[in-house]
Amino acid sequence: MSSKAIVITGANRGIGRAIAEGLAKSDTTIIMACRNMEISFVAAEEIRKNSGNKNIELMKLDLSSFESVHSFINEIERKGIQIDALINNAGVLCDSYQTTSDGYERTLQINYISQFLLTLLLVPHICKGEGQIINTSSIMYRFGKIDDSIFTRGKEKYNRFQSYADSKLASLLFSLELSERIKSEGIYVNSFDPGIVDTGILAMNNRLVDLLADLLFRPFIKTARRGAETSIYLAMADFDGKRTGKYYINDKERKLSSKYVDHVFKKELWDKTKTLLGI
Repeated sequence: MSSKAIVITGANRGIGRAIAEGLAKSDTTIIMACRNMEISFVAAEEIRKNSGNKNIELMKLDLSSFESVHSFINEIERKGIQIDALINNAGVLCDSYQTTSDGYERTLQINYISQFLLTLLLVPHICKGEGQIINTSSIMYRFGKIDDSIFTRGKEKYNRFQSYADSKLASLLFSLELSERIKSEGIYVNSFDPGIVDTGILAMNNRLVDLLADLLFRPFIKTARRGAETSIYLAMADFDGKRTGKYYINDKERKLSSKYVDHVFKKELWDKTKTLLGI
Protein backbone atom coordinates (compact mmCIF):
# COMPACT_ATOMS: atom_id res chain seq x y z
CA MET A 1 0.00 0.00 0.00
CA SER A 2 1.39 3.45 -0.88
CA SER A 3 1.90 6.14 1.77
CA LYS A 4 -1.22 8.01 0.70
CA ALA A 5 -4.69 6.52 1.09
CA ILE A 6 -7.99 8.04 0.05
CA VAL A 7 -11.32 6.54 1.15
CA ILE A 8 -14.22 7.03 -1.26
CA THR A 9 -17.70 5.88 -0.29
CA GLY A 10 -19.96 4.63 -3.08
CA ALA A 11 -17.00 4.34 -5.43
CA ASN A 12 -18.36 1.58 -7.66
CA ARG A 13 -20.54 3.73 -9.92
CA GLY A 14 -21.52 7.26 -10.92
CA ILE A 15 -19.59 10.17 -9.44
CA GLY A 16 -17.85 7.94 -6.89
CA ARG A 17 -16.37 5.73 -9.57
CA ALA A 18 -15.32 8.76 -11.62
CA ILE A 19 -13.57 10.15 -8.54
CA ALA A 20 -11.80 6.83 -7.99
CA GLU A 21 -10.74 6.67 -11.65
CA GLY A 22 -9.40 10.22 -11.58
CA LEU A 23 -7.44 9.78 -8.36
CA ALA A 24 -6.17 6.32 -9.33
CA LYS A 25 -3.96 7.96 -11.97
CA SER A 26 -1.76 9.38 -9.21
CA ASP A 27 0.45 7.41 -6.81
CA THR A 28 -2.42 6.95 -4.40
CA THR A 29 -4.01 4.01 -2.65
CA ILE A 30 -7.74 4.15 -3.30
CA ILE A 31 -10.03 2.48 -0.78
CA MET A 32 -13.39 1.85 -2.42
CA ALA A 33 -15.91 1.67 0.42
CA CYS A 34 -18.98 0.06 -1.13
CA ARG A 35 -22.14 -1.86 -0.29
CA ASN A 36 -22.52 -4.14 -3.32
CA MET A 37 -19.31 -6.14 -3.41
CA GLU A 38 -20.15 -8.03 -6.61
CA ILE A 39 -20.50 -4.85 -8.68
CA SER A 40 -17.62 -3.22 -6.81
CA PHE A 41 -15.22 -6.11 -7.53
CA VAL A 42 -15.71 -5.64 -11.28
CA ALA A 43 -15.34 -1.85 -10.97
CA ALA A 44 -12.13 -2.20 -8.94
CA GLU A 45 -10.61 -4.58 -11.50
CA GLU A 46 -11.44 -2.19 -14.35
CA ILE A 47 -9.96 0.79 -12.49
CA ARG A 48 -6.75 -1.16 -11.78
CA LYS A 49 -6.47 -2.17 -15.43
CA ASN A 50 -7.26 1.24 -16.92
CA SER A 51 -5.12 3.28 -14.51
CA GLY A 52 -2.21 0.90 -14.02
CA ASN A 53 -2.58 1.52 -10.27
CA LYS A 54 -2.49 -1.78 -8.38
CA ASN A 55 -3.27 -0.09 -5.07
CA ILE A 56 -7.04 -0.20 -5.45
CA GLU A 57 -8.49 -1.67 -2.27
CA LEU A 58 -12.11 -2.78 -1.87
CA MET A 59 -13.81 -2.73 1.53
CA LYS A 60 -17.39 -3.47 2.53
CA LEU A 61 -19.45 -0.52 3.77
CA ASP A 62 -23.24 -0.31 3.93
CA LEU A 63 -24.30 3.11 5.19
CA SER A 64 -27.83 1.86 5.88
CA SER A 65 -26.36 -0.10 8.81
CA PHE A 66 -24.53 1.33 11.81
CA GLU A 67 -23.12 -2.15 12.42
CA SER A 68 -21.54 -2.12 8.96
CA VAL A 69 -19.97 1.28 9.67
CA HIS A 70 -18.43 -0.06 12.87
CA SER A 71 -17.16 -3.15 11.04
CA PHE A 72 -15.54 -0.93 8.42
CA ILE A 73 -13.81 1.11 11.13
CA ASN A 74 -12.59 -2.08 12.81
CA GLU A 75 -11.04 -3.21 9.52
CA ILE A 76 -9.32 0.17 9.04
CA GLU A 77 -7.88 -0.16 12.55
CA ARG A 78 -6.86 -3.78 12.02
CA LYS A 79 -4.96 -2.88 8.85
CA GLY A 80 -3.42 0.23 10.43
CA ILE A 81 -4.46 2.43 7.52
CA GLN A 82 -3.62 6.14 7.68
CA ILE A 83 -5.96 8.25 5.59
CA ASP A 84 -5.10 11.42 3.70
CA ALA A 85 -8.63 12.09 2.51
CA LEU A 86 -12.12 10.81 3.19
CA ILE A 87 -14.56 11.53 0.38
CA ASN A 88 -18.15 11.06 1.56
CA ASN A 89 -19.75 10.49 -1.83
CA ALA A 90 -22.36 7.75 -1.30
CA GLY A 91 -25.94 8.95 -1.28
CA VAL A 92 -29.48 7.92 -2.16
CA LEU A 93 -32.85 9.42 -3.00
CA CYS A 94 -35.44 6.78 -2.14
CA ASP A 95 -38.63 6.72 -4.22
CA SER A 96 -40.78 5.70 -1.23
CA TYR A 97 -40.68 5.82 2.55
CA GLN A 98 -38.29 3.18 3.84
CA THR A 99 -36.63 2.59 7.18
CA THR A 100 -33.28 0.96 7.86
CA SER A 101 -32.57 -1.88 10.27
CA ASP A 102 -31.58 0.86 12.74
CA GLY A 103 -35.07 2.37 12.51
CA TYR A 104 -34.34 5.60 10.65
CA GLU A 105 -35.65 6.90 7.34
CA ARG A 106 -33.30 5.46 4.75
CA THR A 107 -32.33 8.63 2.84
CA LEU A 108 -31.54 10.51 6.06
CA GLN A 109 -29.46 7.68 7.53
CA ILE A 110 -27.37 7.03 4.42
CA ASN A 111 -26.86 10.67 3.43
CA TYR A 112 -26.34 12.10 6.89
CA ILE A 113 -26.51 9.99 10.07
CA SER A 114 -24.14 7.22 8.95
CA GLN A 115 -21.91 9.79 7.25
CA PHE A 116 -21.64 11.56 10.62
CA LEU A 117 -20.80 8.28 12.39
CA LEU A 118 -18.28 7.13 9.78
CA THR A 119 -16.52 10.49 9.68
CA LEU A 120 -16.15 10.95 13.43
CA LEU A 121 -14.86 7.40 13.89
CA LEU A 122 -12.34 7.89 11.06
CA VAL A 123 -10.98 11.23 12.31
CA PRO A 124 -8.34 9.53 14.54
CA HIS A 125 -7.05 7.72 11.43
CA ILE A 126 -6.81 10.83 9.23
CA CYS A 127 -3.36 12.37 8.84
CA LYS A 128 -2.92 15.47 10.97
CA GLY A 129 -1.60 18.60 9.29
CA GLU A 130 -2.80 17.80 5.78
CA GLY A 131 -5.79 15.47 6.07
CA GLN A 132 -9.04 16.24 4.32
CA ILE A 133 -12.71 15.38 4.60
CA ILE A 134 -14.71 16.14 1.46
CA ASN A 135 -18.50 15.87 1.53
CA THR A 136 -20.61 15.70 -1.61
CA SER A 137 -23.38 18.27 -1.38
CA SER A 138 -26.21 19.42 -3.64
CA ILE A 139 -28.03 22.64 -4.41
CA MET A 140 -31.00 20.88 -2.80
CA TYR A 141 -29.66 21.85 0.63
CA ARG A 142 -31.34 25.23 0.04
CA PHE A 143 -34.74 23.53 0.32
CA GLY A 144 -33.87 21.57 3.45
CA LYS A 145 -35.59 22.01 6.81
CA ILE A 146 -33.82 21.16 10.04
CA ASP A 147 -35.56 21.27 13.43
CA ASP A 148 -36.30 19.05 16.43
CA SER A 149 -38.34 16.64 14.30
CA ILE A 150 -35.49 15.77 11.89
CA PHE A 151 -35.06 12.20 13.21
CA THR A 152 -38.71 11.39 13.85
CA ARG A 153 -40.58 12.47 10.72
CA GLY A 154 -42.82 9.58 9.77
CA LYS A 155 -44.38 8.11 6.67
CA GLU A 156 -47.42 10.41 6.78
CA LYS A 157 -45.38 13.53 5.95
CA TYR A 158 -42.79 11.85 3.73
CA ASN A 159 -41.74 13.49 0.48
CA ARG A 160 -38.75 11.97 -1.28
CA PHE A 161 -37.31 15.30 -2.43
CA GLN A 162 -37.87 17.00 0.92
CA SER A 163 -36.13 14.14 2.70
CA TYR A 164 -33.20 14.38 0.29
CA ALA A 165 -33.00 18.15 0.76
CA ASP A 166 -33.13 17.76 4.55
CA SER A 167 -30.32 15.20 4.46
CA LYS A 168 -28.15 17.45 2.31
CA LEU A 169 -28.70 20.45 4.57
CA ALA A 170 -27.87 18.28 7.60
CA SER A 171 -24.68 17.12 5.88
CA LEU A 172 -23.70 20.71 5.08
CA LEU A 173 -24.28 21.87 8.67
CA PHE A 174 -22.23 18.89 9.86
CA SER A 175 -19.38 19.90 7.55
CA LEU A 176 -19.42 23.47 8.84
CA GLU A 177 -19.50 22.46 12.49
CA LEU A 178 -16.88 19.71 12.09
CA SER A 179 -14.52 22.08 10.27
CA GLU A 180 -14.44 24.35 13.32
CA ARG A 181 -14.01 21.52 15.81
CA ILE A 182 -11.02 19.83 14.15
CA LYS A 183 -9.33 22.78 12.44
CA SER A 184 -6.64 22.87 15.13
CA GLU A 185 -5.71 19.28 14.22
CA GLY A 186 -4.89 20.27 10.65
CA ILE A 187 -7.78 18.31 9.16
CA TYR A 188 -9.70 20.37 6.63
CA VAL A 189 -13.40 19.83 5.96
CA ASN A 190 -15.05 21.10 2.79
CA SER A 191 -18.16 20.41 0.71
CA PHE A 192 -18.66 20.48 -3.03
CA ASP A 193 -21.62 20.52 -5.39
CA PRO A 194 -21.05 18.32 -8.47
CA GLY A 195 -23.99 19.94 -10.25
CA ILE A 196 -26.71 18.05 -12.13
CA VAL A 197 -25.04 14.78 -13.01
CA ASP A 198 -26.36 11.94 -15.14
CA THR A 199 -26.36 9.26 -12.41
CA GLY A 200 -30.07 8.36 -12.35
CA ILE A 201 -30.50 9.44 -8.71
CA LEU A 202 -33.13 12.04 -9.63
CA ALA A 203 -35.22 9.75 -11.84
CA MET A 204 -38.95 10.32 -11.28
CA ASN A 205 -39.88 6.72 -12.17
CA ASN A 206 -42.38 8.03 -14.70
CA ARG A 207 -41.42 7.66 -18.35
CA LEU A 208 -43.20 10.82 -19.54
CA VAL A 209 -41.94 13.00 -16.67
CA ASP A 210 -38.43 11.59 -17.00
CA LEU A 211 -38.45 12.31 -20.75
CA LEU A 212 -39.61 15.90 -20.22
CA ALA A 213 -37.04 16.44 -17.44
CA ASP A 214 -34.33 15.04 -19.70
CA LEU A 215 -35.28 17.43 -22.52
CA LEU A 216 -35.45 20.45 -20.19
CA PHE A 217 -32.27 19.80 -18.21
CA ARG A 218 -30.09 18.12 -20.84
CA PRO A 219 -28.06 21.32 -21.54
CA PHE A 220 -27.15 21.49 -17.83
CA ILE A 221 -26.50 17.79 -17.18
CA LYS A 222 -22.87 16.81 -16.62
CA THR A 223 -21.24 13.45 -17.11
CA ALA A 224 -20.10 11.67 -13.96
CA ARG A 225 -16.52 12.50 -14.93
CA ARG A 226 -17.29 16.24 -15.07
CA GLY A 227 -19.22 16.04 -11.82
CA ALA A 228 -16.22 14.42 -10.11
CA GLU A 229 -13.69 17.08 -11.14
CA THR A 230 -14.12 19.40 -8.13
CA SER A 231 -13.76 16.54 -5.67
CA ILE A 232 -10.58 15.40 -7.41
CA TYR A 233 -9.27 18.96 -7.34
CA LEU A 234 -9.95 19.22 -3.59
CA ALA A 235 -8.40 15.83 -2.83
CA MET A 236 -5.15 16.75 -4.59
CA ALA A 237 -4.92 20.40 -3.48
CA ASP A 238 -2.67 21.74 -0.74
CA PHE A 239 -4.76 23.44 1.91
CA ASP A 240 -4.14 25.63 4.92
CA GLY A 241 -6.30 26.54 7.87
CA LYS A 242 -8.08 29.27 5.92
CA ARG A 243 -9.48 26.81 3.41
CA THR A 244 -11.75 24.76 5.60
CA GLY A 245 -15.48 24.93 6.13
CA LYS A 246 -15.88 26.05 2.52
CA TYR A 247 -18.25 25.18 -0.31
CA TYR A 248 -16.99 24.54 -3.85
CA ILE A 249 -18.54 24.41 -7.30
CA ASN A 250 -16.49 23.93 -10.48
CA ASP A 251 -13.18 24.08 -8.57
CA LYS A 252 -14.05 27.48 -7.10
CA GLU A 253 -15.16 28.51 -3.63
CA ARG A 254 -18.74 29.78 -3.42
CA LYS A 255 -19.71 31.91 -0.44
CA LEU A 256 -22.46 30.41 1.70
CA SER A 257 -25.24 32.56 3.10
CA SER A 258 -24.98 33.40 6.80
CA LYS A 259 -28.31 31.61 7.30
CA TYR A 260 -26.38 28.37 6.79
CA VAL A 261 -22.99 29.33 8.26
CA ASP A 262 -24.76 30.52 11.43
CA HIS A 263 -27.75 28.19 11.22
CA VAL A 264 -29.78 28.30 14.44
CA PHE A 265 -29.86 24.49 14.67
CA LYS A 266 -26.26 23.73 13.64
CA LYS A 267 -24.78 23.03 17.07
CA GLU A 268 -27.97 21.43 18.35
CA LEU A 269 -28.02 19.08 15.35
CA TRP A 270 -24.44 18.07 16.19
CA ASP A 271 -25.34 17.34 19.83
CA LYS A 272 -28.56 15.48 18.99
CA THR A 273 -26.79 13.31 16.39
CA LYS A 274 -23.99 12.40 18.81
CA THR A 275 -26.56 11.49 21.46
CA LEU A 276 -28.54 9.42 18.96
CA LEU A 277 -25.39 7.50 18.01
CA GLY A 278 -24.15 7.15 21.56
CA ILE A 279 -20.86 8.87 20.78
